[in-house]
Amino acid sequence: MITLALGGWHSHGAAAVGSRGRLLAALDAGSVVGVREIGLLAVPDPWVVAARCLAAAGASWDEVAQVCLVTDTPAVGGVAQVPADVEAYARGRGLVVGTATTMDADRATRAFAETLEPGQPVLYAGIADAWLASDGGLVHITGYGDLAAAAARLSAALGQGRREPWHALQSLAEGRQPEARWDGAMRPVMAAGPAAVDVAREALERLIADASATVSVALDSADSPHVGAQMLRAALASAFLVRVREILNDVGGDGRAIVGGRVGTLPAVSRHRLADVLPCPDARGAVIGAAIGALAPGEGVRLQGIGENFSEADVKLALESSRLDYLYEPRPERLMDRISALLAAGKLVAWFEGRADFGDVPCGSRVVVADAAERYSRDNVNVYLRHRSVDSLLTVMLTAATATRIFGDRAPAPGQRARLTVPPAHTAAFDGAANKHGIIDLVVACDSGAPGFHQLLAHHEARTGHPALVVSRLAAADGAVAARPIDALAVTYTTPLDALVMGRFVVFKDYWLLRSGTPTA
Repeated sequence: MITLALGGWHSHGAAAVGSRGRLLAALDAGSVVGVREIGLLAVPDPWVVAARCLAAAGASWDEVAQVCLVTDTPAVGGVAQVPADVEAYARGRGLVVGTATTMDADRATRAFAETLEPGQPVLYAGIADAWLASDGGLVHITGYGDLAAAAARLSAALGQGRREPWHALQSLAEGRQPEARWDGAMRPVMAAGPAAVDVAREALERLIADASATVSVALDSADSPHVGAQMLRAALASAFLVRVREILNDVGGDGRAIVGGRVGTLPAVSRHRLADVLPCPDARGAVIGAAIGALAPGEGVRLQGIGENFSEADVKLALESSRLDYLYEPRPERLMDRISALLAAGKLVAWFEGRADFGDVPCGSRVVVADAAERYSRDNVNVYLRHRSVDSLLTVMLTAATATRIFGDRAPAPGQRARLTVPPAHTAAFDGAANKHGIIDLVVACDSGAPGFHQLLAHHEARTGHPALVVSRLAAADGAVAARPIDALAVTYTTPLDALVMGRFVVFKDYWLLRSGTPTA
């Protein structure tokens, strides 16, 4: 049985998984949603990061014996960090805190240092950038912010100024063989000392100028078809990332390095050095101590959901206190018919059932759904609901029987996710969900998590012949899952949703739909 520790929310959050004094995995929010000091790609939800951390540890929700919430953040290396009351965060989103334990971050940080092997150094690259030895001593390591700034400068010089720098450089360098000239020229740009990373900005500027002089077009004109310029951009990006990896090796020394938020999230690190670099939380590294050194495993607690189940009285109170008209449909078959007709007509429907989803794989308890066969579902979900590229991958949910029928042995187990290409014989069923390459993220429904939603999947397929529904998290703009009925109403009325289903209550934003009935497909 394992301990899951969470702390430091929201944009600097971290999660760690440990078992009987041994660290299994640690992850900072930046590694899930972006790179700190450059810009976050999205606002994380703690349970998303927790789910990724468990996956990295090769663990499942069933193995979680105890959840520890680190309630404040210590000063690391004399630099005060931003406090984060994770317990308050959890209570505000419906987590039953009685199933968790809280811990002072100072105690957890001490546990982190005490559980290291004697004499083993750990590279801890958080906001305060410190070398934390097993005897508790701190030696500052500087320069990681300069490394991030250098990546941004080079990315802009190569015509990628509007993209996330590390991802842009990785894309440019993909598949590129090292070129001795530029690999050698990059060496003076970065150097590693025993407690520092030194970036020579003047040397970087000279390198960019020298490289620009070798081609007849502007190096930052990324749209230029000039083959020589394209090859040069790739060579420079590759040389930079190669040098970054060398620097990390040099600073890490002979010990097994744990690299923090500013560097551990780089694609150059995570894709090439997973064998000897563990992604570690940012300055909220106390969660590691909470996971490995401060808690004894407790009795098994199954955390397939968070929060509480809400009764019909709770839902009705939320509706009436909001002064909203609603439909109450006591007949399950009639309710399913209404919702299926909405989906077949191309509507976006929010579904609220049971306890909130725990993790980043939806079970159907807090989701926005659309018919995967409807051609405009991709636009409705990606563009209008999520404000992202229309080509972004969509998550599609099927029943286990249907998933096996369509995808055969490739279908994942219930409650699991797999990225698959839709078979040619079934493209019509996924016309509004698959991207231009015919790819979807498939999740097989687990009826134990949200039996009502599982019933909707089966009913909609039987009624319309459309086997799949696009699912997206029922969440606010800041990424927080709609844990309570009032949260679900707030999301519904601040997003382009057409209806909200909470048990046998249905809220229609279109007054005509409420009064004249559900459209027929």
